Amino acid sequence: MQFLTPDCAQCGDASAAIERLVAAHPELPVRWVQIQVPAR
Repeated sequence: MQFLTPDCAQCGDASAAIERLVAAHPELPVRWVQIQVPAR
């Protein structure tokens, strides 16, 4: 589970890393959920 905030500078890098991991290991039983957290 990944929580994304509107001003997160590292969220794009983290998302890309998770995407690469999932793509490189299709045999893993992985579910990736992203939750957009609204700005306050």
